[in-house]
Amino acid sequence: MAFSFATMTLASCSNEMKELLDAQDEQIVSQDSVFTYDMYFDSEITSYDGTTRATTASDWEDGDIVYIHFYGANDVIGKAEYISSSNKWRVICDKALAEVTTNYCELCFGKGVNPKYNNIDGHIYYDYMTEVYRSFNGQYTYTNSGIYINASLRPHQCWRLRFMGAVGTQIRVNGTWVYNQLHTEVGATISMQSIELIVRSDGYTDYFVGYSDSYTTSIRLINNTTGEAYTRYFDENTLKYGESGYFTIPTSSNMRGWTRTSSNFKQYVDLGLPSGTKWATCNIGATMPEELGGYYAWGETSQRMTTQWGEYLYCDGTAESCYDLGDDIAGTEYDVAHVRWGDSWRMPTKDQWNELKNQCTRSSSTQNGVAGSLYTGPNGRTLFIPSSGYWTSSKRSLSDAYDYYPGNSSLSYKIRCQPNNVRAVCQ
Repeated sequence: MAFSFATMTLASCSNEMKELLDAQDEQIVSQDSVFTYDMYFDSEITSYDGTTRATTASDWEDGDIVYIHFYGANDVIGKAEYISSSNKWRVICDKALAEVTTNYCELCFGKGVNPKYNNIDGHIYYDYMTEVYRSFNGQYTYTNSGIYINASLRPHQCWRLRFMGAVGTQIRVNGTWVYNQLHTEVGATISMQSIELIVRSDGYTDYFVGYSDSYTTSIRLINNTTGEAYTRYFDENTLKYGESGYFTIPTSSNMRGWTRTSSNFKQYVDLGLPSGTKWATCNIGATMPEELGGYYAWGETSQRMTTQWGEYLYCDGTAESCYDLGDDIAGTEYDVAHVRWGDSWRMPTKDQWNELKNQCTRSSSTQNGVAGSLYTGPNGRTLFIPSSGYWTSSKRSLSDAYDYYPGNSSLSYKIRCQPNNVRAVCQ
């Protein structure tokens, strides 16, 4: 089994907690269930390189978030945000915190790249995390003057890894959908199928955080430019909790201990459709038919996991302020399939999805353990598409675009800032 990694989701322990989170400016969306406090934080962090540093107020960055489980007469979940202008922490809790002297708390702190918010299920998503720390044995005191916490945080059940290679190289690292608990009490988990990384000017990608055990002993890497795919196998001691490391990106001329694996990147199947449309054999951001690949907002070409207008590139923060990208973005700078794969590749229109539905026979199918739909074309050739939602290139309104669900062969629509997968077509 490949290792799993990289996205960290913070789920609430109650419905009320979901009401405490907002995507960008942390505004409180339900005043009736909000309890706020000032917090004073005496802490130290043991880094992945093994060094320990005391953290004073000046060591924290504005907007840093620490999730806290306060134990006591009634367990309370809190989210603490550092406010640099006041050198204080502001804590939002799902319930009132009872006054107490010297009780225990658990804490989880993560540093991440591109934190995104999903307002459908109340989770916070990160494209990937660069550091994750946890404390099991923090202590806190609470009086009407505020909360005082003393805690030591260190990496827990996770390592961090990066890649070295030629500047500008874009890669995708594939894991599995294994659901690994990082901090059950505050609902923090790490789980993601794949992430995208780019080699910076210093010759390295960003770090990403992962979880490994005796069952997770391989890693799969795809070069987004060439489509070459590689797998590296290792024993359970290669990647250890609390450690950093790097792999050098393999190439066809220097495998560096990796194994070349097959890839369906930029391949298509001709189903014999009347329009002559040919369908890609895998999603954008994937290299095999069963992989979901990347998630993209409509019109964007970098993956994200947000559903907030404030994060969407092509509006001014609201549905009403969406930019008009045209009635159909196929083949334009807003078409992720065309931008990433080039040539004649593009996002399918709603008419092309309808043609696939009407001209092919669909049946439920499973490929390598992944559920999906198998379309059999007029010429007898088949196309597998994993179960998910897929964008069309067709606009429905200023704020909506059409999408398609292969599982029930239905054309629907979504607000443009929501994430979907993309399956490309060419002619």
